[in-house]
Formats: sequence, C-alpha cells, structure tokens
Amino acid sequence: MGELPFIPFTDSLKDVLRRNFIKSCSVWLLGKDESSLLAQAANSSWETALSISFLAEAREIFFENGEEKSLCDDIEFRSTNAIRWLLNKKIILGADHVSWDRGTWDTAVVIRALLTAIKIYSERFSVAEKRQINTAVFKGVRWSFGRFGGWEKEVKFPFGPCDVAQILITTIHIKERFPQLGKEIITPDDEDTILSMVEYLLHIRNESQINSEAVSYWIDFFNSAEVIESLAMFYNYSKKDSALSSRVAELLKDIELTYKQTYRYFENSQVDERWGTHAETCRVLYSYIKISTLIPIVPPEPHLVLKSLRWICDEKQFFSDGSFLHTMFITIFFYPALLQVYENWPLSKRKIQEIYDDIIWVSPMRTSPERSARLSAELRNRELGDLNAKYTSEKNKSERMISRRRRKLKKYLLTSFFLAGAVVVFLTLGNLLNILSFSFEPTLTVHERMDFLSYFTVYVAICVAILGLIWKYERIPK
Repeated sequence: MGELPFIPFTDSLKDVLRRNFIKSCSVWLLGKDESSLLAQAANSSWETALSISFLAEAREIFFENGEEKSLCDDIEFRSTNAIRWLLNKKIILGADHVSWDRGTWDTAVVIRALLTAIKIYSERFSVAEKRQINTAVFKGVRWSFGRFGGWEKEVKFPFGPCDVAQILITTIHIKERFPQLGKEIITPDDEDTILSMVEYLLHIRNESQINSEAVSYWIDFFNSAEVIESLAMFYNYSKKDSALSSRVAELLKDIELTYKQTYRYFENSQVDERWGTHAETCRVLYSYIKISTLIPIVPPEPHLVLKSLRWICDEKQFFSDGSFLHTMFITIFFYPALLQVYENWPLSKRKIQEIYDDIIWVSPMRTSPERSARLSAELRNRELGDLNAKYTSEKNKSERMISRRRRKLKKYLLTSFFLAGAVVVFLTLGNLLNILSFSFEPTLTVHERMDFLSYFTVYVAICVAILGLIWKYERIPK
C-alpha cells in the first residue's frame, strides 16, 4: 500500500490540501518558462484562462496564511503576461464582436479571467491596457449573447448545454462582481435573453429515476455539473433582488426542484468514488460543493465528498510534480476541485482524524446504490432459479403422467386387438384340430367334451400369459 494522501492525521484538511496539493499543483500550472503559464505552451486559450482564474484563488489562500510570497509574486507576474497573450489571441468578428477560438465556452471562461486579472492585478496594467481589457470583455459578451440568439442557424459545432451554461455563469459573474460594468454591457433586452437561457436549460433537462428516485441531468456528468452550477448562480443572484425574485418566482421554484433532483442524480450515480471519467469526477466534485453554498437547501453528503477527494488525490493519479496524470486537461479541473473543497466544504476545517471519525458516524445507514442493485439482482436470480426448478419439476411430472397415459392407451388398444385376434385363432385352430365343430349336432361325446376343455384351458392360459407380458412391458416406476 502506498503513502496515504492526507497526512499527518493531526493536521486540518485545509493545511494538508494547501501544503501537499494546492502548492505543487500551482507550481506545475505555472510551468518552466519564467514569463508565461504552462497552458500557453499548448496554445490553449481556455486552459490559460482557467489557470489565471484558479491561480488567483490559490494566491489569495497563500496570502491569507502568510505563505509562499515568492510563489504569489510569480503567479501575479505570469498571469498578467498571460492576460496580454490572451488579448493578442482574440479573434475580431466585426466592429462589436470578438471571441477566442470562435467558441462560446472558450470565450466565456476567457472573459472571466480578464475580469479577475483587472480586479486583482489592477496595478500591473496601464490605463490603455485596462481600456483594452474592458473593450474585449464588452465585445466578447455581445458576441456570446448573439450566438445564443442564432445558434440553431449559425453555429456549426455541437452547441450543447455547457456552452449556454458558461454564458450564463459569465453573465451572473459580471452582474454580481462588476455591477457598474454589467450596466454598461448588459442591455434591457439582454435581461430577457438571460431568462431565455434559464428556461432553455430547464426545458432540455433529462428526467429519469435512479433507485426509485426522480432525478434530473443534462447529457452526462460534465454537462450536468456546469448547467446546475449556472442555474444555482442565477437562483442565488435572483434571491438577492426582491423585485427580480417576485418576477421570476415560478422559474425559481422550477430551479429549486431541478436542483434537488440533480443533487439526487449526483448522489445516486457515484460508482467506486467516481462520476464517470477523471475530468468529470473533478468537475462534479467542484459543482457538488459549490451549488450547496448557492442554494443552501441540501448539504453535500460528507462520505461522497471524502471518497471522491481521496480518489483524485491518490498517489497513482496525483503525481509528485503536482499534475494529475501529467495531463493539463484533467489537472485544470482537478485544481479547482481542490480549491472548492478547501474554501467551501465545512469539514475541511477539521483535523483529518476527526473527519474520518465524523464520517463514520454520519454515513447513511443504507447500502450503496451499486451494492443494493447487485443484491437485488442476486435475490431476483435466486427467485427465478427457484421458479425454474419448480416449473421443471411440474413439467417433468406432467410429461411422466402424459407418457403413462399414452402407454396405457397403447396397451388397452393392443389388448383389444389381441383378444379379437385370439378369438379368431381359437376358433380356427380348434376347427383345424377337430376339437371344435361348426355342425349343429345337439350333443357331444365325453371325449369331445374333454378335448374341448383341455384345448380351452391351454389356450386361455397362453392368452393370459401373453396379456401379462403386454402389461408388464415398460412398467412405469412409481
């Protein structure tokens, strides 16, 4: 057995995550080039944007704990350079529209990264650069709204639920954290478009049942995690505005129900500590905790969080260099999952040994869904086996009864034919032996009577013997 990931047990989970995972993962995402981020080497706009956003969160964590000053400075320096790189990567699509890689998902996450950088690293940018960032954000949002309005006619790549969800997440992000900028970018018509996005996402949800419980989801775990996060953000934002909350009351009720059903979907679909693939597991873990802070109705089940966290932090997947399987695509979703557990999971403040002890007590008193399904299948198989044995026994009994009746019928028929033939043979043979006479003489001599009796006796004995053989043939066992 390898080294346990969460040690020493006497430290809090926050301390362990910060020292053993968040720090090394931050260093890996920075890369070896001292002036850029690792994602830039792959020329990936969206991975660079997510790196900027989540490295900024990690930097705040290190600042709060008075740790890693040089690492924090490095994050700031490289992130600002990466922002300039992203600005140069934008694609101009007319006078009022820009995008990154012509993708709505990519553009949405880049916009949030630009806003994060201009807020946290404001002193690093000149007035002209700030103006350039604000213009890029404005044009990127305008392009995103336009894409939602005409994607059925214009968008050629798969425009799925997560694309709409990212537009909605970015819109709520702007309205909440940059209200003044939001008033400049988002028009009154856009407010109706936002509601249309919410209604669209609710409309395309899939509804099913798992373990007799109603659940909601969108295509797969990744899409489901992104969509329910966007809906939860809209719900949380709307609840803070009494006028908006009253206007969209029915919509909020639908979101609340969908939230509960999606929560059930996550909780009843975790198999062997995972939700689907590695990236999906990390993405679901992030949203599973985050949405519970946005709609504080149902808290996350501690044992599900710990099992998933333990799995993604295992040494067979989280390597000593700070990466998840040496893969940027998975690491970029693994990193925010760690940050979300660190910041918003209530138990993360507790010591490791206390968390394990608490989870033993709070684990639900029921079997796991997969074990329950397996036991149900085994019981059903046993019932079917018993029914099959009973059916086979009754079938064999019926077949024996039918066979017995058929044999008896054959013997009755054979006996009838034999007796009919025996009478003919008796008369014919007796006539040939001059024992029987068909004359009409009224009297018989004593010798003739004795011959007839002898012949009759012998013949009857022979017939009885033959009939005995017929009925003894293939005797049916009891």
